Amino acid sequence: MKAKAVLSTTWHCQDCHRIHKKPTERCICGSWKIVAVDRASSIQKHGARSIAQVDERDAARIDTYDAELNRVLGGGIVLGSQIAISGEPAAGKSTLLTQVSLEIAEGDPVLYVCGEETPAQVKGRALRLVRGSSIDWSKVEQNLILTETTNILGLEKEIADTSPVLVIVDSIASMQGERDVAGGAKVLDAAEHLVRISKKTNVPLVIVAHVTKDSVMAGPRAFEHLVDVALHLEGDRREQHRFLRAFKNRFGATDEVGLYEMTANGLRSAKIGVDLADRTIPQTSCLTLVSEGSRFFVHEIQAAVGGMVGKVHARGLRGDRVAMLAALLRNQLSLMLQEELFLSCVGGGRVDDPLADMAICAAILSSHLRKVLPCSWLCLGELSPTGFFSGSGISKRVAFLRQHFEQTIEAKTPKDTPSLQALFDQISAL
Repeated sequence: MKAKAVLSTTWHCQDCHRIHKKPTERCICGSWKIVAVDRASSIQKHGARSIAQVDERDAARIDTYDAELNRVLGGGIVLGSQIAISGEPAAGKSTLLTQVSLEIAEGDPVLYVCGEETPAQVKGRALRLVRGSSIDWSKVEQNLILTETTNILGLEKEIADTSPVLVIVDSIASMQGERDVAGGAKVLDAAEHLVRISKKTNVPLVIVAHVTKDSVMAGPRAFEHLVDVALHLEGDRREQHRFLRAFKNRFGATDEVGLYEMTANGLRSAKIGVDLADRTIPQTSCLTLVSEGSRFFVHEIQAAVGGMVGKVHARGLRGDRVAMLAALLRNQLSLMLQEELFLSCVGGGRVDDPLADMAICAAILSSHLRKVLPCSWLCLGELSPTGFFSGSGISKRVAFLRQHFEQTIEAKTPKDTPSLQALFDQISAL
């Protein structure tokens, strides 16, 4: 008896989802959007199997050759993963991704989708970045593939033809999915198909996303749910420092931060914080130790009190947090703190750590009382509405200070400075 033939390929309509057993260019519904689906590969890819049959090598990581990016991602780019990166205009998103493309393309092919720029513009940026690095351009120019294809079906074909190890889409707003929609639905439709292609081919995908006026990722919230990793590159075009943070990461922690400095040769790893060797003259400022992921950095909080109205100007600090601390200083200490407050974080970056409360209060009191603080003072403590300092994780930071700055730092913690009143008394006695 002759065995019955099993169909290995079917043709699916993307509009009405009808399945055709024979090749066809047009569906009964009138749609021309027909996609061939290999049933055998689909069953092999998505069929049910025990966890013992899953090969963990399918989720291996690709080294980006960027220590800061690897740190944020948890060790590199996972195969078959989708990464969305957002940021303000001119933050350096395209610069960062071009650098990663150049490094990987020295050994493996990378497909770069030029949705918002021309290939000539991308090549110009690549040449500029190569000049300040040790990258071999003769290897890169063969492996870095630029395409202007923004149609999903066309991009899927180019991925199949070029077999890249990484695909970069710059940006999702320029991509056209299979449905004729606009706005947020267009972004979601393109993202859904890109994610499907990435998982089907096990090729990792990096997608550049826009931001709204509130500096959050533009598009439907479902877009963030689709991707495996969501990154945000912080930085002002007027400043050199950039901060890469993950607010979603299925393959690692979300508390790590990548620290960069924008230079003429692209983004480079940066060091933030102050150099204690420069602090030789007592002044109206106070040190604090800030946690950024698994690393600690010493920052200097400077304050000046003056003017006629009680406004708060904070650079590198949260204005609402400083306003709350100023209110507690007035209420708990009965201070006539009616002048303008000017505060600045020296050393680069932004301090959003509650344990910096004591240092902010010490800087304000120092300026208000006209008392200079010793250069060795470093304050750690979160201020409660009752006027008392507390905080978890201080012992770990004190141990770090003893290991690295035992001779130069005098740590002030809730143990010896339990309240605002105690801090006020210590500064008044200077």
